[in-house]
Amino acid sequence: MAALVKAAYELCHASNIDYLVFAARRSVATIYRTMHFDDMLDGGTVPLPYADNMAHSVFSLPIGDADRRWRTTGYNLYDFMARTEHPDIRIDYERVFAVFSRS
Repeated sequence: MAALVKAAYELCHASNIDYLVFAARRSVATIYRTMHFDDMLDGGTVPLPYADNMAHSVFSLPIGDADRRWRTTGYNLYDFMARTEHPDIRIDYERVFAVFSRS
């Protein structure tokens, strides 16, 4: 899960996207809270049709504030998220930017 969030964060950062948004079932919602995402529905949920209409919380993370949040709160995965280069998390930015430019 952390690797997915890290890859999404890096994509957003490189693409000048302001917010990272995830929807999560209750069992996963705690992880996003631990990662200092904002609960966009203040504890509420929405059913997602593509997930069998199961209730999901919706979380956002402002990309410009993520590093500060993780660093100042002592987030235990800060080094992983912000200070470690991971060769197994390779993002083909040229391809990403080409796809974005088509939309």
